[in-house]
Amino acid sequence: MESNQDTKAVTYEGEGKTPEVSIVIPIYNEEGILSASIADLVAKLSLSNKLSGKTFEIILAENGSVD
Repeated sequence: MESNQDTKAVTYEGEGKTPEVSIVIPIYNEEGILSASIADLVAKLSLSNKLSGKTFEIILAENGSVD
């Protein structure tokens, strides 16, 4: 059976370093809201990063969306 699943990792803070925090977000047909949601999450994580010094990554796991 062939899988349509596609996973992408995007590191926003501390690029090149092993992230200390990984956030995995399953997505399916979320094109209309994904940009705003990710931008909001990145803003909050960036503030947290400045306070804690921890690096992070966001992994979007797409599973056969049509958009």
